Amino acid sequence: MCTTLRDLADFGTPLPDVDFDELIERAARQRAELEPFRVRAGTEAFS
Repeated sequence: MCTTLRDLADFGTPLPDVDFDELIERAARQRAELEPFRVRAGTEAFS
């Protein structure tokens, strides 16, 4: 979502004080942090 917003931010009125690159990096860190839990839940669901 943040990538799309960043790419479309120059559609006329830019969003003030939004660091899209930081938001994208934060989302990537959050996904990486949650990945082990997703894998474990999937393994438990099908065991």
